[in-house]
Amino acid sequence: MGPMLNQEWSEFLENGVAMTLSCCDSELKSKGARCIGAVVGLDRKTVTFYIQKDSALRVLPILKEQSHVAVVASLPSTYKTLQVKGRYVSHREADARDRIILERYRELFFSETDKAGVPSSLMRLMVSFPSIAVDVEVTHLFLSTPGQHAGTPL
Repeated sequence: MGPMLNQEWSEFLENGVAMTLSCCDSELKSKGARCIGAVVGLDRKTVTFYIQKDSALRVLPILKEQSHVAVVASLPSTYKTLQVKGRYVSHREADARDRIILERYRELFFSETDKAGVPSSLMRLMVSFPSIAVDVEVTHLFLSTPGQHAGTPL
């Protein structure tokens, strides 16, 4: 099987989109955390999503127990939206190399929020470090942009 993510969606995930990672425990109680960056694996079948460490503590116990995960990524200026479904693979503390990735992502995100009418001066209060890198194996992709094609599998 070829890559799950094509070039367009790979670039989309890595370039300033608003993202939320969600999961459910065994009692179907959901938890979520805002992602603060993403890197698509070279195979385009895995994605590393970054979550601020305090927020990650809410979802990591569930991910270890129930590996199913969903991430919704939306471009604030256009609402172009992708839903990624997959399986939790592993996690680790983000390091200095990751910090460079996160700083680039933050600037792209702030540019998008400015375009959407939300001043980046407000958004800059968001903390992105320390953070946790969560690796996800992609199993399904859905177009979730509002409109007649929302929910279409990709």
